[in-house]
Amino acid sequence: MAVGGLHKIEVRHKHTRRWVWYITAISFVTGALFAASLRTQGKLREGFGDTTVVWRVDWLAERWRAARDENKELRETIQSLYATLAEYDKTMAEGGQVQKLLSKELQKYKVLMGLTELKGPGVVLTLKDSTLRAPANDPEMAEGLIIHDRDLQQIVNELRAAGAEAIAINEQRLVERSAIRCVGPVTHINNVPTGPPYVITAIGDPQVLRSGLTIKGGVIDGLKLLQFPVELKTMTEVRVPAFGGSSELKYAQPVEPAEATPAPEEAKQ
Repeated sequence: MAVGGLHKIEVRHKHTRRWVWYITAISFVTGALFAASLRTQGKLREGFGDTTVVWRVDWLAERWRAARDENKELRETIQSLYATLAEYDKTMAEGGQVQKLLSKELQKYKVLMGLTELKGPGVVLTLKDSTLRAPANDPEMAEGLIIHDRDLQQIVNELRAAGAEAIAINEQRLVERSAIRCVGPVTHINNVPTGPPYVITAIGDPQVLRSGLTIKGGVIDGLKLLQFPVELKTMTEVRVPAFGGSSELKYAQPVEPAEATPAPEEAKQ
């Protein structure tokens, strides 16, 4: 074989050996990276645990807390009933009049139904229509610059969420059956027509009620942006009148205990 041919074969072998070393080095580096990745994943699992297990534990913990709180409320109710029963027994044993206890219970339920005037700390919120003036040819804008039933309802919802125990709008006490709705240019509350300024009185923790109404981005913020005059006062004592509407039920009748339908949670058990 010629010298030139031998030289070419030697050069080819050198190139081949070089590529083998390259591939071997790359394989070692890839293997090391893969092993490091597996070790990292193992450490993460050890540190945080399996996500499914964590979610399951969180869910069970939440259910346990809810059951604990419900148990606490039920125990308090039972204790209250036992105390009432003991009071009845004591009155009977001492020859007292059961009518006094019945009167006390009746008064409690009248308060809960809104049939009694109440007083206590709270807030007074006064609302008026916007000071902005809409063009004569833009009735939609003019409509948006007056207080509507939805505005009043949103404020009532915020007050109730903040723990208000009694609420009145323009001396109209709000109870379970109260309705707030616009009828033409006026607002009807308990079927009584009224209009601005709307004075909303609520009994509860004054600071908590104020915080609930002035939450950033809430209903009061929205009204102020459109220049609705808003005045909010915290008071050491306010008065909320009794509900003046009818509380008589015409169609609904109480169900006898033997016919009562189980509550949804009881039915699932």
